[in-house]
Amino acid sequence: MLKDFTFDGDNKCPKIVLKNSGELSFFGRSLPENAKEIFNPVFEWMNNYKQEAAESTNINFQLEYFNTTSSKMIFEVMSIAEDMIKSGKNVNINWHYEKDDPDLKYEGELIATNLDINLNFIELEEFNFDHFN
Repeated sequence: MLKDFTFDGDNKCPKIVLKNSGELSFFGRSLPENAKEIFNPVFEWMNNYKQEAAESTNINFQLEYFNTTSSKMIFEVMSIAEDMIKSGKNVNINWHYEKDDPDLKYEGELIATNLDINLNFIELEEFNFDHFN
């Protein structure tokens, strides 16, 4: 059985929690200098997970800010999710954004433009990232 994966993150790197129960979450900010080092284990985990995915998979993005390199990594995560959907898996992709930040919603739309997926946009009053404390 695939083990859960956690990357704790900090104020420049996202907290990433991938559970074999089907909950995959990305929190915080993503502007690391070494995005590939952080995300390559995520891609490896997801590619293993998709072989025996849970009955339902929920992917949650709660990123208040991310740089261009990170947007490419997010695109790759969504691309793996697209592969899962095309193979008949039930995958929900939730894109959280703050009410006062419509640009963040637009970024999610932009990233998903070249993929055959639907994002569920979830408006929040404010992000609460307790892992920064």
